Parts: sequence; structure tokens; C-alpha cells
Amino acid sequence: MNTLARQFKTYIVEARFTSLFTTIIVLVMRLLLFLQKGLPQSEATDAGFVWPYVGHFFENPWISFLAATASVFVIAIFISQLNLRYGIIRMRTSLSYIFPLILFSVHPFFLPMSPAYLSTIFILWALFPLLDSYDYPSTPQKYAFQSSILLSIAAFFEIYSLLLIPFWWAAQHSVSSFRIKSFFASLWGIVLVFWIVFAFYVFGDNIAGFVAPFLHLTEIIDVTHIPTYTVPQWGFIATLLILVVVYISADSKHLRRDKVFSQKILSYIILLIAFCLIFQAIYLTRTLFWLYLIVALVSFIVSHYYTVVGRKWEIYSFFILLILLLLLYSVNYFTNSSPF
Repeated sequence: MNTLARQFKTYIVEARFTSLFTTIIVLVMRLLLFLQKGLPQSEATDAGFVWPYVGHFFENPWISFLAATASVFVIAIFISQLNLRYGIIRMRTSLSYIFPLILFSVHPFFLPMSPAYLSTIFILWALFPLLDSYDYPSTPQKYAFQSSILLSIAAFFEIYSLLLIPFWWAAQHSVSSFRIKSFFASLWGIVLVFWIVFAFYVFGDNIAGFVAPFLHLTEIIDVTHIPTYTVPQWGFIATLLILVVVYISADSKHLRRDKVFSQKILSYIILLIAFCLIFQAIYLTRTLFWLYLIVALVSFIVSHYYTVVGRKWEIYSFFILLILLLLLYSVNYFTNSSPF
């Protein structure tokens, strides 16, 4: 290992102070951006069961900002704990905690509280029983039941989360086994959660209110009308897509040196990112929920990549990425020239 790689591992990847330092920096970044720009127009929709009843609690800008900031830290902690508990990344690293914080803090879009934050948290939570099924393959139905409950709760806030349940079935089949008992246990978890919700709406004599969120699943983009974005906006979208593809491709080359379990999980996360991108395109004009989930999942891939790299140009790309993110933050903070 060359000197640069050794210093990178020691002072950035594995350094314990990095997490504390990043926490302070991110809190300052978010606070300054909030004070400078305020909260942008919220993209929160009623594509769920809970937000229409609790959304008014976040009408105060400070409460919304603090709740969103707390949610970002919960997401970062969940991603970090997934790695620490299951050893997905073979080396000790703080990057799985750092990158979610940074990626969720460079744009004012992520400052207000949104149901997408809560849904993302429960989706990440659903990964824990999924990965537990690898260590305890004799009772896969137990973990299928737990995952389906958590994903169904995620659907309370964003109904689109239900579309992820088949991916959890496929993932459990890959990491352990998915028997007929697992399938029915998963269905029972879904039915149990939504039966309680249904009963609530029945007693409120509001069956239409129960059906309404499900109708959002049918409201896909009209392919005959392409969104009227400006050239800079299309360029921004293309740049983000290119970066995501580049990091996924680069990280995939390192997977062959990981243990089989890590290969399966990281490959599954990459596949999930790909389908989230497709879903975001399908529901582009209806929701940006998928963007939150993409950011959370991509941060895991980027963290894994920079934990295992060793060549100079790979390490230099880390600092280039930080510069690009700082540039995006600066554009949003100092100007009104951001494409979005």
C-alpha cells in the first residue's frame, strides 16, 4: 500500500474523529443554508395515509428544519449500523455515516421535513430483518413478516413503498431462502397492517380516503409530454445520472474481492438503485420520494467504494467529489443560479 493510500485510510476512512468533525460541519452547513434560503416550496404530497393528519405540525419552518435534520442523522445512523452489524464493508470505516449526511445537506430541497424522510427510514429499517435472514436461514418466514410490516409502515407515508416488497422477496431468496411460508408470512404482515388502517377509515366512514393513496400508484408520467426543463436543468440531471452510473460501475469492479454475503447485498443495493431511478422517471411529475431513497442507497455504494480503493487516481476522485459537492452547496448558498 502506497503512502497516499495509507494516509487516506488512517486519517479519513478509519479515523474516529472524522465522524464528529463531519457532524459539526453538516450541522453548520444545514443551519447556514436554512438561514440564508429558508425552506423551499415543499414537495410533500398526500400520497400516503399519515401526512394529511400530521403535516400541519411541521408548518413552522424551524420545526420542519429540525425534524428534517434529525431524519437525516437517523438515516446516516441506520446506514452505518447496517454496515457495522453485518460487516457489509470488509474494512472499518466511518464513510457509511459521513456520506449520507453530506449528500442530504448540499441542497435546500432536503431542508424541510417530508414524508419521504420517514418512509426512507422505515425502508432502511426493513433491511435489518432481511440481512438477519442470512444468519438464521431456518426461520425465513419470521424475517419476511418483519420486513413486510416495516415496508407497509413506510407506505403509510409514501404509498410507493409498496412497490419495493417484491424486491425484498427477491433479495431474501438470494441471501437465504424464500419458501412458500415466507411468502404467506409476508402477505400476512401486509394485510395485518393495512387491515388496521382500513378499520380506522371504516369507523370514520371514509372508505374513499383509504382508497385515495392507492390511486397514486396509477398516476404515472405521460410519455407524450416530456417535462419542459431548461438546458442547464437537463445538464444537471444528466450529470447526476452519469455520476451515479460511474460510481456503481467503479464499485462493481471491487465486489469480486468481497465475501459472498457482501457481494449479494451490494449487488442487490445496486439493482435497487437502478429500479428506483426507473420509478423516479415513471412518477417524475408526481413524487420525488424515490430521490430520497436513491441518495441514501448511493451513499452506501460510494462509502464502500472509497473504503476499498487504493490507487492514487481513485483517492484523488474522493477529493474531487467533495469539491463538486461543495461547489453545489456554494451555488445554492451564494446565488440563485442552481438549476433546481
